[in-house]
Amino acid sequence: MSRPLKRRNKPNRSSLLEQAWNHLTAGRWDEAEQHYRNLLAQTPQDPDLLHFMGIIAHQRGQLEQAVMWISRAVAIHPGFAEAHNNLGLALEGLQRWQEAASSHRRALTLQPRLAASHNNLGNVLRQQGKPGEAIACFHQALTLQPDYFQAYNNLGNTHADLGQWDEAIACYQKALTLHPHFTEARHNLERTLNHKGLLALEQRHWHEAATCFETMLHSQPGHVEALSHLGIIYQELGRLEEAVVCLQQVAQRRPNLAATYSHWGLALQKMGQHTLAAEQMEHALRIDPNDCGTLTNLGFVRQEQGDVATALALYHRALALDPQFAEAHFGKGLAHLLLGEFTTGWQHYEWRWKKWDFTPHGRPEPLWDGKDLQGETLLIHCEQGFGDSMQFIRLAALVRQRGARVAVLCPQPLEALFRSLKGIDFLASRPEALPRCACQIPLLSLAGVLQVDPATLVTDMPYLHADVERQQRFMDVGQRKGFKVGLVWRGHRGHKNDRNRSIALHRLAPLFAVTGCLFFSVQKDPEPNERALLAGRDNVHDLSDRLVDFADTAAVLMMMDRIIAVDTAVLHLAGALGRPAWGMLPFVPDWRWLLFRDDSPWYPTVRLFRQRQSGDWDGVITRIREALAQSEGGSVGIHD
Repeated sequence: MSRPLKRRNKPNRSSLLEQAWNHLTAGRWDEAEQHYRNLLAQTPQDPDLLHFMGIIAHQRGQLEQAVMWISRAVAIHPGFAEAHNNLGLALEGLQRWQEAASSHRRALTLQPRLAASHNNLGNVLRQQGKPGEAIACFHQALTLQPDYFQAYNNLGNTHADLGQWDEAIACYQKALTLHPHFTEARHNLERTLNHKGLLALEQRHWHEAATCFETMLHSQPGHVEALSHLGIIYQELGRLEEAVVCLQQVAQRRPNLAATYSHWGLALQKMGQHTLAAEQMEHALRIDPNDCGTLTNLGFVRQEQGDVATALALYHRALALDPQFAEAHFGKGLAHLLLGEFTTGWQHYEWRWKKWDFTPHGRPEPLWDGKDLQGETLLIHCEQGFGDSMQFIRLAALVRQRGARVAVLCPQPLEALFRSLKGIDFLASRPEALPRCACQIPLLSLAGVLQVDPATLVTDMPYLHADVERQQRFMDVGQRKGFKVGLVWRGHRGHKNDRNRSIALHRLAPLFAVTGCLFFSVQKDPEPNERALLAGRDNVHDLSDRLVDFADTAAVLMMMDRIIAVDTAVLHLAGALGRPAWGMLPFVPDWRWLLFRDDSPWYPTVRLFRQRQSGDWDGVITRIREALAQSEGGSVGIHD
């Protein structure tokens, strides 16, 4: 935006000149032009009058006429700085950038402290693709006139051109501080915040995206798009109640947006309110019956309610509408795996790589499709959580049996533990530490290529082993008298399903009433309130500060008579070590634990205690308490 044109000095030569000026400043262009033409008839070489005629033409959008009039003015009066500035503005409107720049520079030669000319030259340089020079001009304008809100806006535009979103946002905000009703700056701020927020959303930088859309809301309360985006972002950040509030506000303002109710339902689903979640999604489908996303989301809800047949029907409906809809394929894969239908399950599970929220692995080697690799090296890389990696790392030995060399890329906390596994030739947590490989495959994709089915899977058990030296570090634990029970009550807070699988520590209190038992927390990174609860009991000991990686955890588990854990990596580790473990599972658990059974085909030493209805952890803990009281290990009973 350029600074408004103005007259240098208020005319006072005659009443006619005074009237012309009044018409000009009031925007009465026809009357002003008539008065100036009458004056020009008397003094045709007056540069002021010619300049005013140019201003009138410019305001009418008659840019060629404006250039003509003002050019005559500066030809008569070459030292007329403001006329050079306004000539530059007219030339800008005609996109005659080089001439415009020359006019502004001439104005600055004549009057170096003319802030408007620095600003206007900056605009021209921006159009010429010279952002660095433009920025310098805007800064000079602001040095001369610190309250020059238009210059802040223009500086913001130039930073936005360069993708310097934070700098642009700061400039627009400064412009609005100086002039709260500056519509152009408000629009630019909204546009830039939205652009930056969407980029952050696409890259899954949730905190950054939230900040952008929250700032939009602060600037414009009730902004529907910002509320809608925050309804999604807050879910990713685990701020589910806030997500619901945002989506409710969107629904109030735009009640016919199906996506709003679908995302609202997702938030309720994550809060464990499955009935309400289904109601919102069904409302979305009444608005748009053919929305594949909503059909799939409702499928996930029905699956978590235990109605897998209905879930599959919903996935089929979505795929009939869009056979390439990755989320529906993925949901179908999870459903079949949960039912133990592994051939179909692995096929659809592979669609996870096409989901918008699944991180691509980025490996350059070709994907292994099961072909002969005799004498070649296959890279197996861990793609998901620690528990997934522990469960399926056993497949490395099956690849080795086919004559291939096996290289494994794993997270650093697993590296020492995985060195105990037979069948790995090269192991590292850094890609550069591995040799060149002929092919690569993600670990869970390997299960599909090998058509893994736990009913027919033949691997050594246990297949992971605790390091002997590390076990020595925990002999003080092993030598304690009593029936030793290792405890894990929650997973990582950032896990999407954490509310469903984790238990609040205080709910385990009935277990601590079982006499003859010593309880050891192997919970990673307990929170301060959890440490306080643990410290308040004589028969409970916190080992978390002694655990550096999973090799340490494995050593501790070897000291336990029983491990009791929710669905986390520690439960998988106990199973892979062949240790007696009890798993506490939600009503509908992760697919690998299947449905209804109290044993695990993946881990012979693991017994499963499932919720008999959604959210019923008390029932699970009661049954575990009773089973624990009957365990071997000396004088074991229950006191209240």
